[in-house]
Amino acid sequence: MSVMNGERVVRPYNSDPLRLIHDADAHLMETPEWLRDHADPDLRDRIHPLRYPGGNELRQTGDPKDQQRDLAAAFDRLAELHRSEEYRAVEQEEIMLRKNFAATGSFLPEDRPRALDLLGFSSQLVFNTFHNRRLHDWEHGDDLDLAYGAARAHNRGMLEFCSADVRLLPTSYVPLADFELAAAMAEEAIEAGAAALLVASGCPRGHSPSHVALDPVWARAEEAGIPVVFHVGGTGDLIAAGYFRNGLPVPRDFHGGEENFRSVDYMAIPHPPMQTLATMIFDGVLERFSRLRIGVIEQGAVWLPSWMRRWSRRWTLSAGTRSGWVHCRCGLLSTFVVRSG
Repeated sequence: MSVMNGERVVRPYNSDPLRLIHDADAHLMETPEWLRDHADPDLRDRIHPLRYPGGNELRQTGDPKDQQRDLAAAFDRLAELHRSEEYRAVEQEEIMLRKNFAATGSFLPEDRPRALDLLGFSSQLVFNTFHNRRLHDWEHGDDLDLAYGAARAHNRGMLEFCSADVRLLPTSYVPLADFELAAAMAEEAIEAGAAALLVASGCPRGHSPSHVALDPVWARAEEAGIPVVFHVGGTGDLIAAGYFRNGLPVPRDFHGGEENFRSVDYMAIPHPPMQTLATMIFDGVLERFSRLRIGVIEQGAVWLPSWMRRWSRRWTLSAGTRSGWVHCRCGLLSTFVVRSG
């Protein structure tokens, strides 16, 4: 915001008309019943509401403990606050200050287009905030009906939220636990309007992510011209719990709460996509689908040069035993992989 001739002039955060910004890692903030509300009726009782136990996401909207006592009432009040003239009157000045559920358009889809206008962004690729770990754990469990039903509920919720504006690009989750169900879910998600297929960064429980029976998933994404994306949080525990049993007080996470990363497990964030990408390359997935694009989101990029050197070194050492290995070079990798964070 600026003032000219005594009048208030609203300018977007990105006010340069020549600077085109596509946000590759945007989020919605899921309300407690969000996933349940989008699930099939026979699954709803099996999906517990969110509780936000660490309280990080509730700090800007009041006392976390007060809100946690009755989350339904707390979110009713919060929605009313977001819709008030007083709250909207200063959102231009505070567009980069309000975080989590305090942010404009964080959970009310009708407000998100206004947030994009105030930011000056051309598009946002939108991810969930609280469900990657849950979707991963259900996928690695014994109940495929729950795993794929929860993924379907997630995808419905993402599509509904992003329908508020064509600039909002939804990511849809595809569990890779079952070959036929994964192919069907990919087809369903793309037909419904997914802008990217979100898969777990780590390995499925019973087979490799490079298994040839998953080729229909990659083929459908390639055909549709949309990327397959990994996002932090979709891997389960990054390190063994014993690393935190050091005889010292457990530190707060980076945001002052309990549920996010601390320095020790932060170091392991890139390990799952490093291994999964290497496996897909060595086993020929990117050779079979040369136009497939992969996004590594919020899992860093400082590891990429050394990882590519190790990948190239392994290729050199394998001379004469490369049958089944992908016949591409590191220089081509940038055509397959994009990253954010």
